[in-house]
Amino acid sequence: MKTRPWPLVLLAAFYLIAPALNLAMSAAILHVPLAKYFVHILRTDTAWGLISFFLLPPIAAVAIWVMKKWSYPVFFAVTLLLAFSNFQTWQAHPRQMSLSLLLVTYVINLALVGYFLLPAVRKVYADRRLRWWEAKPRFDMNFPALLSGDFGEKKSLLVDFSEGGAFVKCSSKLPSDSPLNVSFRVLGRDFRFDARIVHRRTHGAKGYGLQFRHTPDSLRQARSLAGILKRLDLESAGRRPGPESGFRHWFTRLMKTGQGWVPDVPAPEARTGGRARRNGKAKLAKVIPLGADRKKKAA
Repeated sequence: MKTRPWPLVLLAAFYLIAPALNLAMSAAILHVPLAKYFVHILRTDTAWGLISFFLLPPIAAVAIWVMKKWSYPVFFAVTLLLAFSNFQTWQAHPRQMSLSLLLVTYVINLALVGYFLLPAVRKVYADRRLRWWEAKPRFDMNFPALLSGDFGEKKSLLVDFSEGGAFVKCSSKLPSDSPLNVSFRVLGRDFRFDARIVHRRTHGAKGYGLQFRHTPDSLRQARSLAGILKRLDLESAGRRPGPESGFRHWFTRLMKTGQGWVPDVPAPEARTGGRARRNGKAKLAKVIPLGADRKKKAA
């Protein structure tokens, strides 16, 4: 699952081409050439009519596509405005939009609103951590690294890297939430990043998850290194789009099993245990969140 959910992609595409579809359908109902009807609308319709016809559906398409928290109020506002515009069209031009057609548009709009109220859909828009397609690529590595901080210097092995952080194998016990520097060399080029420890794994591949504390310069270095690692084909296999991400696979699965019509939200363990699974030790990996050591001592 490395692409946007296909149901939402298709809905965004539908709203994007909705003005053209509405134009063609209206011209067919009135039995006039498409080009002639288009010119007629531009000459005779009001500013509000043109906005609701040509602009509102693409706005909804953008809101669906970007999948942010603000997408929901924008989408619902556009839906209400389109419903109001359709009602006005029915009142002013009953020959162009019959009552039955008006009711059909309302049923479709209600169905779409209901779809976006489903928990699996709503979560994708509300929680950016669930938008798997926005995740920065991760790279499998095996480079010696040096951790330095108030605890001194500790040798480690850098096994996972992304623009935002890394995972290092290290058997030494380091203080939780400790600021440190991690330095290593790739293809003769030295890299050094300020970081802090965000979690510690005590079973399986023991080590520490690091979050980089970027400056503009270090962020440029991280992006440069990511480009180098990508050219070296070191991107984690689980992060690459595969056949299961394609439209054909999704559609076949939908037809055969009925699954896939809502986004497949990853389970919590799937989002936090990726590195452990790559080592085949997901069940053994124990991640200790920040402050856990302090809580145990206090108890």
